Amino acid sequence: MFALRIGLFELAQVPWHVVMRKGKKLGQAPALSAGLWGQWLNFLGQTCGARLKVIVAFTGYFGLRTGEAVALKKEDIHIDGDIPKICVKGEVPGSKKSPGDVYIRKRHLAWVRKLMKHGITTERTKKHKHGKGKEKKITFQDKYTVPEKGWMFPARAKATAGHVCYHAVYAQIKRAAPLFLKHLKQQGKKHSPDVGKLRPHSGHVVVVQCFSLVHAW
Repeated sequence: MFALRIGLFELAQVPWHVVMRKGKKLGQAPALSAGLWGQWLNFLGQTCGARLKVIVAFTGYFGLRTGEAVALKKEDIHIDGDIPKICVKGEVPGSKKSPGDVYIRKRHLAWVRKLMKHGITTERTKKHKHGKGKEKKITFQDKYTVPEKGWMFPARAKATAGHVCYHAVYAQIKRAAPLFLKHLKQQGKKHSPDVGKLRPHSGHVVVVQCFSLVHAW
């Protein structure tokens, strides 16, 4: 059986609920339109770096949970077969809810090929002691490249898990969301106040249906 997940571009308003801490519901995560989603990805790249941009892109393009995205390994990405797919193995906590094969749609295949072969580069701006202006900021090219083997998003040395954890992603998203709202206001672009409450699973707008490989297309 083949699990077909429909990402943000196909179903942008599906409600989703999540429990972050024991006994505490955070409720429905804000969902972005396709246009705002692209701006959000670019903003994350500019403020948090290329690696986080790629992690979050996996949730919106392929409907992966954040825990599934951070736990991907290079060998889980299959782009040269008859049916390009991502294998969610469910081997670690955070990726056990719905293991299976996730179909890579044609519109995203070129992005995945570029990612696996060349990596993703973004222009990042951050504060630095040698930065210019009142805010002491510098701008530089930040590049994420997929490791030759193993975890796609490895953790720092001495970390308990081998891959970056969900909570590290959550913390960065929580800090970036209100800044993104401020950015939209400054640009005079249409937005909802809920943009300031974006969470990692805002990209995880997903419907899971089971099809046989024969009918997956």
